[in-house]
Amino acid sequence: MTITRQDLLTHFSLSPQRHYHPQSLGRLATMPIEQFRAAAVLIGFIERPGGLSVLLTKRAQHLRHHPGQISFPGGKQDPTDHSLLETAIRETEEEVGIPSSKITPIGTLPPLPTISQFNVTPILAFIDDNHQLTINRDEVAEVIEIPVVKLLDPSVLKTTTVTIKRTHHRLFGISYKNHFIWGVTGQILHNLALHLSFIDEQHI
Repeated sequence: MTITRQDLLTHFSLSPQRHYHPQSLGRLATMPIEQFRAAAVLIGFIERPGGLSVLLTKRAQHLRHHPGQISFPGGKQDPTDHSLLETAIRETEEEVGIPSSKITPIGTLPPLPTISQFNVTPILAFIDDNHQLTINRDEVAEVIEIPVVKLLDPSVLKTTTVTIKRTHHRLFGISYKNHFIWGVTGQILHNLALHLSFIDEQHI
């Protein structure tokens, strides 16, 4: 099975947006959302001969927050950013060297509040396949491309529930080769798979 650019556009445009799993947001119920800081990440799709792939990064080990985790390029909105789209594109260029001229936005997923008090908006976009990477080693240890069919395969998506301070919390994780993707990135991928109809509401 392959997934093409047109497949993605068709599924994305025809499907309604989905909410994040309520148990993945349970710990945030008492936190006022207006105090959260705006942030954005870029879900960058690249056309390859075998179908679309998604660009992810492995965070540098020396970083204070989430060292070594797999994530999308992105970060908090700066005062000079005119939009969250601009935030996602700027952060992508800063982290991996892909300029705005190589990025074509196609839409967004719902903002995802996090326990670190960010409200993260995922921006979907196509990245030109002839882009050149310039990795910022202060932030990124490695750039990873994963085929969409592998990343959103319902048989690969794992979920479990943990109890933290008497609140049930749902976690999502995906294994690919020697990488394990979880946390905020796992939640976003679960929502994306729902939106694109790769999985149904029962796969939770």
